[in-house]
Amino acid sequence: MDRITNDKLYTIQTDWFNYELKPNYWGTIISHLSFTNHFKRTHLKKNGNYIKYARKYMELLNSLKLDGEFYYTPNLPFIEQFLSPKSYKINNYFLNYDIQRNREPLDIMSVRIKKLS
Repeated sequence: MDRITNDKLYTIQTDWFNYELKPNYWGTIISHLSFTNHFKRTHLKKNGNYIKYARKYMELLNSLKLDGEFYYTPNLPFIEQFLSPKSYKINNYFLNYDIQRNREPLDIMSVRIKKLS
């Protein structure tokens, strides 16, 4: 799903908030610098609509099948800390990305969440 793509096989032109996710439907969801990046930015704003993002985040997790996984970058420690370890297993890992050869690597935390129950 993407706001810019054309509707073709395996793609849907929409955004996260206009798409209703079915419970227990997806085996894997991948969000690379899209939903979570916007969520983090909104969370840091003084008047950001973080509640809207928190609800959609939980909808994403609830849409996973048992043992389904949600991969995303960057991490969201301000909400991940509230997930029950009985329901979700969280794995964090750093991505080292060298923008140019002469610069220091940029450490970005990525996340894999597995639905346990």
